[in-house]
Amino acid sequence: MENHDSNKLTPLQLAEAEREIIRQYDETLLARERTIPALPNGPVRNLATFDDMLLPDSRADIVRLAEASIKLHSAYAENVRLAGIQTGSTPRCAPEELVRRVFEYAPALGLSQIAYTDIPQKFIFSGKAIPYPNAFIFTRAMEVDIFKNAPDVNLQVHVAEVYGSLSAVANQLTRFIEDLGYPAVPNPALAGAVLYPPLAAYAGLGYPGRNGLLISPDNGPCQRVGLVFVDLPVEAQHTQNPHTWIEDFCQKCGKCVRKCPSGAIHETPESRPNGGWSCTDYEKCSAEYKTSFSCGICIKVCPFTTSSYEKLKSRFF
Repeated sequence: MENHDSNKLTPLQLAEAEREIIRQYDETLLARERTIPALPNGPVRNLATFDDMLLPDSRADIVRLAEASIKLHSAYAENVRLAGIQTGSTPRCAPEELVRRVFEYAPALGLSQIAYTDIPQKFIFSGKAIPYPNAFIFTRAMEVDIFKNAPDVNLQVHVAEVYGSLSAVANQLTRFIEDLGYPAVPNPALAGAVLYPPLAAYAGLGYPGRNGLLISPDNGPCQRVGLVFVDLPVEAQHTQNPHTWIEDFCQKCGKCVRKCPSGAIHETPESRPNGGWSCTDYEKCSAEYKTSFSCGICIKVCPFTTSSYEKLKSRFF
């Protein structure tokens, strides 16, 4: 879509393009020779497209949103192309050396955190599949000041921009890994094949808050998560997650529960079909997200947004 004029695109055209590129990505992964499928009771992926979202009144704001969306769709198109590549090359370094080089490269990509992890099947979305059992998972910060006036159009545009830039980063990292001779596949930052917050917690990057979002030491809940699947004979090293105290903090806080405009965040967690738990009703959350410029209220009022991780931790203990 990069050649389209954003002044002439309608919300329906944006929605159609979005659904089509997501469909292409899903089908490309499922068509690969080797895939790891989701469990029968895997988590369900929720999507919000432009035909059922509240759009800005201003034509100029609609154009801003369209421009951010076109860049996002362009990054997704490259996600699809790279996902279809199934031929490898001769490794140019040892697998452990590749992991080290990726970690060193991450700051140049504007990433806050990165980890190498295996992917338990329980985190694969129902009906989807992944190409490799391991991945690099990473975060990129969002602008905290954007949330001060949330919900508004500036947040809606910023969300689209961050999803697009993070998907583009996944493409860059994929090409970097492939240039070193190892197979890799980017996963879109939005509408990919895995459930990000619990997987990021499993990798030690943070812990899910009661609002269902990853809370990390660097960004609190103000971030988005991306991932690149890799085929590496390196075992992921897991240690005890140092961020589990966030669960107890959230239970005592409850600001997001009280402020959520749709009542989508529960006081107590409810069990999910995949054996996990969640305090978030994703259908209610998605409905509010669609009708209030990407909402953002739970991030806006979260103490991890208004204060620092270390300060809250020291007070909590």
